[in-house]
Amino acid sequence: MTKFKFIASFLLFLGTVALQAQLISIPHLHEENQTFTYEELISYYEQLAEASDRCILIEIGQSDVGLPIHALVATNEGLSPENLEQVMSMKYVMAINNGIHPGESCGVDASLHFINEYLSEDVMPWSNEMIVIVPMYNIGGAHNRGCCTRANQNGPISQGFRGNARNYDLNRDLIKADARNTYALYRLFDLFEPEIFIDTHSTNGADYPYEMTLITSPWQKYPEPMQEVVRSAEALMFERMDERGVLMSPYINVFGRTPNSGFTLFPEGAMYTTGYAALHGSVAFVTEAHMLKPYDVRVHATQVFLEEALYLLNQGGLGNDIGNAYGRSIEEEYNRQVIQWSVDETHADTLDFLAFEAGYKESKVTGAQRLFYTDEIEEIRIPYFNRLKPEMTIVVPEAYYIPIGQWEILERFAAVGVEMDTIVVIEGNQNRLVQQFHVDSYSYIDRPYEGHVMIGPLDVSLQRKALPGGQYVYIPTQQPMGRYLQECLHPLAPSSFMRWNFFASYLQQKEHYSNYVWEDTAAELLENNDQLRDEFEAKKESDLEFAGSPDQQLYWIYIHSEYYEDSHMNLPYYLTID
Repeated sequence: MTKFKFIASFLLFLGTVALQAQLISIPHLHEENQTFTYEELISYYEQLAEASDRCILIEIGQSDVGLPIHALVATNEGLSPENLEQVMSMKYVMAINNGIHPGESCGVDASLHFINEYLSEDVMPWSNEMIVIVPMYNIGGAHNRGCCTRANQNGPISQGFRGNARNYDLNRDLIKADARNTYALYRLFDLFEPEIFIDTHSTNGADYPYEMTLITSPWQKYPEPMQEVVRSAEALMFERMDERGVLMSPYINVFGRTPNSGFTLFPEGAMYTTGYAALHGSVAFVTEAHMLKPYDVRVHATQVFLEEALYLLNQGGLGNDIGNAYGRSIEEEYNRQVIQWSVDETHADTLDFLAFEAGYKESKVTGAQRLFYTDEIEEIRIPYFNRLKPEMTIVVPEAYYIPIGQWEILERFAAVGVEMDTIVVIEGNQNRLVQQFHVDSYSYIDRPYEGHVMIGPLDVSLQRKALPGGQYVYIPTQQPMGRYLQECLHPLAPSSFMRWNFFASYLQQKEHYSNYVWEDTAAELLENNDQLRDEFEAKKESDLEFAGSPDQQLYWIYIHSEYYEDSHMNLPYYLTID
């Protein structure tokens, strides 16, 4: 089958589908290779909320551009701001986030038509769902609209921009939370606790026949009681999409080459919306409609996915399965957590894969060999490396003590919904033993990433000490957001606060000495401390560079004395001792 024949046959199929009922009249702009402006979009959502007593439009937070981020909440029964909490407590929730990358707008259009049709249908007495839709998450990027922000994408004619009003990629912000938008998403999860979370996107990368590709948060990253339901949910979505005639593949994680030799899963992580959703116990999907398919085909594929996810949540019993599994996972005490993963290259499933035949030819631009795809489709079998293996497992402490001066951390924890005890006041003379991370060595990556100069190679150790006097917030780890805490507070976690360089001020020494004054103090310290003197002499004997450097010798004595500041190279929070 050729590429042209495949697309033509699919469009013919679309033309035979009966028109769905509409609560309000919304133009199908995607059929004209167009998408809604932000103002048009919100106007239609306001009309839906006005036309139906089964939905309300609420504000869940502010965007960096100064406009509110909305969520339409819809269900199968009468809904109002007054009964929202009561109705929500009895429903399985599917949350859909759109426009985190506004140039990838197929979910924006698909969600609007999906919810219009849902609200047009008669109420089903057995249904038990709640749908929460963010119409446009990155409002600043939606306003930064033009013809050419997605260089490799086949429409729409006018597209939004990936960066938000402060030029952040919001799909990298779920731990560091530099953007106001992120706090809106925190509120969505804290308020609705969705069983299913879907973030809608379009791909970049290789070419292939599939209209839709899918990222599922890797099942191995979930607590053990949830792993099977995540695997089952993913498998069921592939079955349902196939039954609906929409070609869907696992996300094709290749760039600059064809997928014909195989590919790995996308391992994601806590900085992404779906990685964060998984920490809340949601089965999390990223829909990646293929960039080169006509825009109306991409919108249709995304809408079908939303419809089938809702079917599985409710009629398919998935909502109940997820809720029960998540309930078991938060009731179980856990003592260890994997914080670093890698793709297991020793295990691969075999995919029956549809590929476009490809080759190389001379570039008209550079004269070098360039990749190109033909119209011919071939069926091949390829390896799909879809397993992770743990690279670092940590012992989870019973609790953390966070000094109240670390308001930047505590504000994020409060927004996320972390359970925190009231301030604990510790007197300086109390001998309460704790552990503290010490930074043994570190280096920065070579360029800024998402507003930060991130920490790359990093070595830390845990040191025991008495908890200093002061005021602390006590945070237990055996709680629903316990796994989130480790992602933030263990410095070696890939998206930790330390990796994002939150603690740069503690990597800088604040106090020092003048050599001519310190000489006398150093001599006195060596004279009065036999152990210090013995260690000093041993260091000189074993380290020739040290033995030949008076400055290094004076500094060594300084950092091994009570004059050296305790804050330098120590992260400003404490862990309970196992």
